[in-house]
Amino acid sequence: MAEEATGTATDGSLAEKPLPELLARLDGERFTGGLELSVNNRTHRVVLAEGRVLRVQLAVPVEPLGRLLIDRGLIDGEGLDRVLKRQPATGRMLGELLVEEGRITAEALEEALGQQVRRRLLRLFLAGDGSYRLLGGADVQGGRGGPAHPVDALTVLPEGVRNSVSADELEVRLQKRMGGRAANVRRGADWSRLGFSPAEQSACRFLARGSWDATVVRSVPPEHRPTLLVAATCLFAAGFITMEAPSIVPPLDAPTQGGTAESLRREIVELHANLKDRTFFERLGVSETVSPQELNDRYLELVKRYHPDRAVRHGLTDITDQLEEILMSIREAFETLNDPALREAYAAKLGGGGRSVPSDVRELVDRAVSAEHSYQLAVVLERQHKLEEAQKAADEALRVAPGQGEYDCMALWLKAARRPPKASVEDLVQPMMAAAAAATKHERAQMQAGRLLQRAGRPNEAIEFFRRVLVLNPQNVDAAREIRLAEMRTSRAPPPSHGGGLLDRLLRRKAGPKGERRRAAGKRSGVGTRRSVRTTGARNRP
Repeated sequence: MAEEATGTATDGSLAEKPLPELLARLDGERFTGGLELSVNNRTHRVVLAEGRVLRVQLAVPVEPLGRLLIDRGLIDGEGLDRVLKRQPATGRMLGELLVEEGRITAEALEEALGQQVRRRLLRLFLAGDGSYRLLGGADVQGGRGGPAHPVDALTVLPEGVRNSVSADELEVRLQKRMGGRAANVRRGADWSRLGFSPAEQSACRFLARGSWDATVVRSVPPEHRPTLLVAATCLFAAGFITMEAPSIVPPLDAPTQGGTAESLRREIVELHANLKDRTFFERLGVSETVSPQELNDRYLELVKRYHPDRAVRHGLTDITDQLEEILMSIREAFETLNDPALREAYAAKLGGGGRSVPSDVRELVDRAVSAEHSYQLAVVLERQHKLEEAQKAADEALRVAPGQGEYDCMALWLKAARRPPKASVEDLVQPMMAAAAAATKHERAQMQAGRLLQRAGRPNEAIEFFRRVLVLNPQNVDAAREIRLAEMRTSRAPPPSHGGGLLDRLLRRKAGPKGERRRAAGKRSGVGTRRSVRTTGARNRP
């Protein structure tokens, strides 16, 4: 398939390039034009502008704008029917007429149109395999409808994958893609645009810790398996993962490093029997001063040597279970020694006579996902105004995974929210600034920092955080409203006063120009002021 998609039509198969990868590719190329998906003799059409989704037209009409507005409580059915009756005669779009009649605001229409595109795009993930055609520069819907700001397709990928493909199928696809090779998340990869759930973000951080292969799925508890698979699938689709060169598996009759296939069997059986008695350094066959690069090279070498596929090639199908245990123990050793903090703690434990470290792969993932779950629970409880319970959940997230900026922001924000409305929150400002600096890509954390500064009486500083929120998510209505209100307050601010005290300035604003002239005349005549009245009254008292 040709990679060039502008100016001419380009065809391809969704089986070879699934929808998540296709959308991510078009985003990277900033593609403008039409995308046609043909599945089961039905054609769906998508219009993109610089990689963003402007409109989606499904073969079967769903998610009509009117129904969406009713579901969101923005309009009633009777008002919608009246507008729909007069729409054919006008030849205009439904949204335009609703705004013109004052039934909804332009902002509400924009938000609803964006939600409509998002929902229709998610339905495309359920369409199944078929073919696609790219029409560079073409608008296959005639240029009408859609939100003013196109939808970022990357924010939809995780939800689309999560709701359309089973975990078993995702694992099969992952194994096929990796082909026995090891993978790494690109250094500095920014997955903030991907609409990951908190647990999926945690899984991304786990995968970014070092090299891994398809067996990583078996190293986590079953309940976390779908989360890890969705994260890995979307990272692959977005191009955030690099692959090592494929391992070269010798033919069945080729000698192994230790001799024949039978020598390999003896090696595996002996290694498995003594596995738990070996230190992490011994499991990997490295010294305690091994460098990070040497450690990574050794790990990849062992993964290739003890991969179950290699044993199958040598006819050793009866020991694949033992090989899987060996690979898990090798990965456990690598994950610990590859993390400077864990390696230091493990070396210190060995120096004290210990032979193991409790932080294995399962515990690492469990802690991360557990912390994300507590954080998400705090978010839900805060929305329900259950602040005491939310605080406990946020504190638990910090206890399990300290140092996470977004967790700190949530805990500090809840402390402020639980105080009386007029109570000072100045003591929370500096900790909040430090926490927000550690979570610059987290929309909610930046919003909470802005809210806290706002409450602390620092509106100018707060606005900067609201602007950051809009950079992360241009559709954040709350941040846009705060910025708009700030600009309105600035434009309405009174001109600077020249002379006079506070009372004098208040009286000038209240009386206006005529009042000013009248007060000035009263001063010249010696009457008409509050002071002269009080003085006269004092002199006339007995």
